[in-house]
Amino acid sequence: MIPNEVVHYTTKETALEHILFEKRIRFGLLGMTNDPRETKSWFFSIEIDGITMLYPPGYEYTNSRDPRATIIKIANEVMKTEWKVFCVTKHFPSRKRQVGPDIIIEDNVFRDGFCQPRLWADYGGRHSGVCLIFDGRKLDQNIQKTLSSKKCRIFQGSVKYNDRFAISAWGINNVETGKYDAKSLVREYFFQHYESCFLTKTSNWKSENEYRWLIHSPTKKPEYVSIEGAIKGVIVGADFPRVYEGTLKALCKELNIPAGRIQWVNGKPQVELESIYSL
Repeated sequence: MIPNEVVHYTTKETALEHILFEKRIRFGLLGMTNDPRETKSWFFSIEIDGITMLYPPGYEYTNSRDPRATIIKIANEVMKTEWKVFCVTKHFPSRKRQVGPDIIIEDNVFRDGFCQPRLWADYGGRHSGVCLIFDGRKLDQNIQKTLSSKKCRIFQGSVKYNDRFAISAWGINNVETGKYDAKSLVREYFFQHYESCFLTKTSNWKSENEYRWLIHSPTKKPEYVSIEGAIKGVIVGADFPRVYEGTLKALCKELNIPAGRIQWVNGKPQVELESIYSL
């Protein structure tokens, strides 16, 4: 199910000079993420004519006489150059607590996706960057409208965090000599197993509560999608330089969205959604 609302952390340069100015998001290559599971070479067990071989990490996949080596090499090339991704963070579930006969409070001050200090540090320019708020369904509509016309294959879903499955070796089976094209074979493999391949991560990333849109297109270039009608607001980090607020206001005015700043009081997030620009 597509979340009603998602957020995307980025630096002030990317937000102001590209996303908000150009009014579009960029689907970058999967091989350019910051997770070594996706940026480093994978190894596979390959079954050809009923015989299976497992190649260890570090194996040099260049032996032209070995069809298994060719398949592994092409699989890594396809994964890193043909698959693109746009990553967002979901809100965490609400956790209410009753503190009096008629008083119920939200017991999770870090519930909102834009209230995650580690994500501000890792992706939001060490608290000097920007967090963009999107309507998840409207963003999906923009993605479908733009990329389906380009004959891209589009996938999406919540990331699952499982150490055992995330670090497992992959198996490409039932390959018959002389009856396959290596690139078509591995493309179809990823289409069938995109959830385990691209929507599974180790538990170390669990706090990101990530949702992803994935696309496949044979071109090695990134793809772009309009944010107009899908973006709901902007929150800047506590250390976002005030000198850029004028630029931010102008960009938000064009998009007809509010802008605010997050502050931290004893480590507790406090957000004023319209403190910089209000509609």
